[in-house]
Amino acid sequence: MNSQELETVVREHVPLVVLVLVDEEYGCPGARPPKSGAVALPTT
Repeated sequence: MNSQELETVVREHVPLVVLVLVDEEYGCPGARPPKSGAVALPTT
């Protein structure tokens, strides 16, 4: 969601919930090996 969309939400008094997830990981998720017991999905 960009700043223009947020401005519209505020102007129109639309109820909005923002959920921020921080995993402190950077890069491609497929670049690291899976955790033990996890199943690696094929990438396209």
